[in-house]
Amino acid sequence: MVLLGGWIEGFYISTQLVNMDNFANDKLVGRIVDQKFSIDILLNLLADSRGNQAVDELIDQVNELKTVFDKVTVETSAPRPVYDEATQSTVIKSESKVNITKEVFNELTTTVSLIRNSFINP
Repeated sequence: MVLLGGWIEGFYISTQLVNMDNFANDKLVGRIVDQKFSIDILLNLLADSRGNQAVDELIDQVNELKTVFDKVTVETSAPRPVYDEATQSTVIKSESKVNITKEVFNELTTTVSLIRNSFINP
């Protein structure tokens, strides 16, 4: 529960720092979207305590956030080896493209804000 509280607070702060006037080029948006992959981990951690009323409420809230995240798509290119002459090493690289609209981002921002507010104003 403490882990989730910290994650929600960090997520909330991040959404507040995004420059909506430069949304398409704001690198923070990509880092926020990366949190899409954390949702299932959080739900799995909470599932171990299912049956506790407080935890069940948290699971419901995280599922609301997951529903919004499900509207975001991430396309990843095939991994490819890249040799670096300077370090004489090969690194596996791929690129990803995030597809998120301002509307979905605003929905994420609103949802995480509501969850956060339920923590600080029970």
